[in-house]
Amino acid sequence: MQDRNKIEAGCIPCSRDHLTTAVALLNEAARMAKNRPVSDPEIQDRISRAEQEIDAMERVDLAPDKLANLPAGMREVTRDMLNNLRSKVRHQLEATGVRWGTGTVEDVENVAHNIQEINKEFREKITPLYIDEIKKTRRLGHPRTDEERKARHMLLHGTDTLPPRGTGLMQTSETTSETNWGLILLGVGIVVFILYLIARQRYE
Repeated sequence: MQDRNKIEAGCIPCSRDHLTTAVALLNEAARMAKNRPVSDPEIQDRISRAEQEIDAMERVDLAPDKLANLPAGMREVTRDMLNNLRSKVRHQLEATGVRWGTGTVEDVENVAHNIQEINKEFREKITPLYIDEIKKTRRLGHPRTDEERKARHMLLHGTDTLPPRGTGLMQTSETTSETNWGLILLGVGIVVFILYLIARQRYE
């Protein structure tokens, strides 16, 4: 069984957080570039901060040793995401001159679009794999720590603001109870209907 610490070592939720922030910054830069030159200090600031988010993800959360510890499926998806970032975002920022303030608004928009698509594809592919691995290593009788809960909540809902413990179980219990009562009432209705048909046949 995969070691839980190894699954968490790559910090997939943290990586998604960095990537989502970079997407937001480049989208904002593209929006601003419609009315200002790409060399505008505020636009360059957002482009620089987006690159810093990507750097932090690559060098800390997805450093080679941490990436190597991920399960094979998650490692492959993550490597594809990193390769796409290098070719479709980093390279384009350099090749078009956007990084140096000499690109066009179309160049900024293209980079913003690329990273948005990369983020979407990564989220759609990595989320089910991550959840499957967490389920495999669930420690029965040992509740998740707050850090584990925050990481999982960030991955699933995009925020680390946690609801009170047990909220999910309570909601599940309420849903299950409602379902059970519905089945009971349905069963009673069927029995009553059958008895009605039997009684009707006797009196005909």
